[in-house]
Amino acid sequence: MSLTKLVLIVSLIGSCWSAAITDHPPVALCAPEISAKCPAENGETPIYFPDPDDCSKFCECCCGDAYDYSCPSGLYWDTHLNICNWPNQVECESRPEPPSEI
Repeated sequence: MSLTKLVLIVSLIGSCWSAAITDHPPVALCAPEISAKCPAENGETPIYFPDPDDCSKFCECCCGDAYDYSCPSGLYWDTHLNICNWPNQVECESRPEPPSEI
């Protein structure tokens, strides 16, 4: 293998790896049953799922896994708009509201 081909291969691997780890640095994985709903490959738009145990949290799919994210303090995950929103604008349904901050 020529040196030029080797440099090209290494640079391609490096650029893919760095893109994978810098786009959305995950804090933790969501529950396996949520990850099971994620497609193996990312599409044009992100796929989100509400955290079933906390109205202020959500899961975002990335490469077949669902990663856990929290809304900023005081906001809840809006499943209709896929954004963090004011509590009076969000229907938590069966998802528990987070404990109040004092």
